[in-house]
Amino acid sequence: MLYYEILRGQWILAALGGGLVLLLTAVMSYLAIWRERPGQPGDCGGEHPAPLSFLQALPAVLLMTYLGIAIFMMAYFAGKIASPPNW
Repeated sequence: MLYYEILRGQWILAALGGGLVLLLTAVMSYLAIWRERPGQPGDCGGEHPAPLSFLQALPAVLLMTYLGIAIFMMAYFAGKIASPPNW
């Protein structure tokens, strides 16, 4: 039984780590795709100012989605920690 609990804990940590990597990959790829590149055809001297941080570059919908997922994750795990299963 102990081995099963350890193995399950390892899979949970692996899933959380994989989700974090995928989230960071989505954010970074979004920033890399939409950043301004100097010297491209049709560039008129940079009409749009470059964002100061990655939060300014993300649309509000993506930002609220990521924030909602993070809040749900924290609330879910806080609930699971507060009342663990009694097997």
